[in-house]
Amino acid sequence: MNNLRDVLALVLGSIFLTCCFLTILMAIFSKSRFNEVCDLYEREFGELPLAVSILKECSPFGFAAGYAVKNSFILRPLIFGKKSIHSKVDDVLFMKQLPPKLKYWFIIDFYISLIAFISMIACGVIKGSI
Repeated sequence: MNNLRDVLALVLGSIFLTCCFLTILMAIFSKSRFNEVCDLYEREFGELPLAVSILKECSPFGFAAGYAVKNSFILRPLIFGKKSIHSKVDDVLFMKQLPPKLKYWFIIDFYISLIAFISMIACGVIKGSI
């Protein structure tokens, strides 16, 4: 029984590390896509929300909380279908109508992060229940 738990923990740990690595790579390569979304948003609504304009240059490596705020500007409308909490306008339709090459990048990044989180919790539960 212990061996099965160890194998499961190893598999889940490997999934977690792989997802973390992919998330880091996506964060590095998403800057131009984020800037493109910001440019489109400014053309549509006139200006970016204050929090987004302040945190536009945030990196996940220096200020992770700022990076999360910056990405929630895009993800909340795309994933949950609700207006960004930083926006004064209802931006759900705008975000859902973004070009696929932009919106799918952020959606995939979100789900990879979610898989990493779930695998980390599952690994902790499996190893903690010995």
